[in-house]
Order: sequence, then C-alpha cells, then structure tokens
Amino acid sequence: MVPRTVVRDDELALEMLRKPEMPLDQLAVLAPSPTARSIYRAPGIRFEPNEVRLKSYGPEEVVVDVTTGQEGYLILSDVYYPGWRAEVDGAEVPIERANYLFRGVLVERGHHTVVFKYDPQSFQTGLKVTLASLGVIFATLILLGVAQLRRRSSGMV
Repeated sequence: MVPRTVVRDDELALEMLRKPEMPLDQLAVLAPSPTARSIYRAPGIRFEPNEVRLKSYGPEEVVVDVTTGQEGYLILSDVYYPGWRAEVDGAEVPIERANYLFRGVLVERGHHTVVFKYDPQSFQTGLKVTLASLGVIFATLILLGVAQLRRRSSGMV
C-alpha cells in the first residue's frame, strides 16, 4: 500500500523510477488513464499503518486482505497485462499500470478484500467462436442425416 501517487507518462515514470532515492514504499507512479488518481500528501506526515495480507496466490487469481487508515493504492508486483480484472469487496474497480510495469488498485480507508482475476477477452471470444462452430457442425450433421433418411425412404439410396 502506498499513500501517495503521481500520474506520469512512461518516459517521466522511468526517469523517476531510476532514481535510487525514489521511496517506492510511499509513492507510486501511475500511467495516464481516465481513472488514475494522483494522491498528494506532504512528506513527513505520519501515516496510519497498513496491514496487507496475501490470502491466496494462483496463476489466475490473487486475493489480498487490506486494512488501511487512509486511501491509497495497493501495488501488486506482478506484471500489468491485459485480461486482468480487479474487485474490491465484490465491486469491480479499474486496474492502473503502476511503476511502469506493475498492477495497482485504489483502496479506500478501512478493511477490504481485493481480488485480481485473470479473465482475458480473447478467451471469451474464442469460447464463443468455438461454440458457434460446434453449433454449425452439429446442424450440418443433422441436416445431412435428415437428407440421408429422406433418400432412403424414397428409395433413392
């Protein structure tokens, strides 16, 4: 959990992240997006302690319990990749690209369960195409069977 964020394009983000004094435990750099938020808090202000506990970690689902005294971004140090979705307490939230290549979600003050699920659109599209293809194949087989039966019943075998 980081209590401060800035929104920067990739070039400026990399420039910031290259600096050894970059406080990655206090500040995340988010890629520009319609939902990315800069959160400013003056350095030196004491922050409420955060408790972040990994409940489960699998290739297609990550579950994290978060208790935080202030809003901030939960940064998961897994590669940002299309197809991941996130929910906070069951409500879908946008995933931001954080620190150039990681995933981050905004978490409000309080106790929350954050779930990251891999559910790529390509899989859904592939499933629909496969089911439609199977439907066409079965319909064709049925029509060929009906035509064969008609030919047999009319004596045209």
